[in-house]
Amino acid sequence: MEIIELKIPSNAKYFSSIRLFLSGLLTNLDFDIEKIEDFKIALSECLNIALKLKCEDEIDVKFCIDEDKFEIEIGKICKKDIDEDDELSLSLTIIDCLVDKSSLEDEKLSIIVEL
Repeated sequence: MEIIELKIPSNAKYFSSIRLFLSGLLTNLDFDIEKIEDFKIALSECLNIALKLKCEDEIDVKFCIDEDKFEIEIGKICKKDIDEDDELSLSLTIIDCLVDKSSLEDEKLSIIVEL
């Protein structure tokens, strides 16, 4: 398994750089353009959730490339308020529609696409 970890300030102006990085990784893994766009949208929703809940001044982004899956973990998510916010619930629904699997556990939001 290959792991790439990034930390970005909790500021939306850095999100486009993370999306571009993801696009490059998925292109190298021979993903088709539709799957890349879906995963980029899901990543954006995850980052928006992390920003809205803003538990800390940084957002941890971890890319895990395995033989059978590609996973992104967004860390430092304060999930205490997520169930009470309709906008965040909608974001989670959008994420579920775009990736093969998603989960929110231990202050980490994880999205997975099968290879």
